[in-house]
Amino acid sequence: MHELKKSLIPQKAFDIFKRIEQSYKDQGRISSEELLALYSYFGEPLNEATEILEKCKITQYSTGDFCRQIFDISISEEQYAIFENINFCHCKFFEDKVLGEKTCITCKHVLAVYLAKATGELKKETLDHDVFQQYLNAQLGAYSNINM
Repeated sequence: MHELKKSLIPQKAFDIFKRIEQSYKDQGRISSEELLALYSYFGEPLNEATEILEKCKITQYSTGDFCRQIFDISISEEQYAIFENINFCHCKFFEDKVLGEKTCITCKHVLAVYLAKATGELKKETLDHDVFQQYLNAQLGAYSNINM
C-alpha cells in the first residue's frame, strides 16, 4: 500500500460516518454502498472493527454537560481509550501503520467507536467531573507504561 499523503482523504473518509449515522436512523441499517465506501478508505481494519462491535463492549463516558467524552473498548484483558473526534489509539497497529508507515488512516479501535456512534451500539455512562478526571489520569498512567 502506498504512503498516505497529507490530503483531504482522511477527513472525507471520516465524513462518511455522518451519512451512515443519518442513514442508520432512517433505515435501521448500513447500505452495501456505504459499506463499500468505508472499505475503500479503511480496508481490513474496517472488518476488524465490525468484529469488535459484535463481540466487545464499547462504553461512552461523558460528563453531565457532555463537554468531555471518551470511549472505552474492553477486549479480553486489553482496554483502549478513544477520545472524541481525535484519530489516535495506543495500539501497535496505529503506531506502526498509521504513524510509522503512513499506510492506513486509522486502526480498528477508532473505527469501532465511529461505527458504534453511527449505529448507537454503545453503552452510555455519565460521570461527574472529578470521576472523569480520575479516569483520564488512570488512562494517562497506563499509557506512560507503554514502550513506544
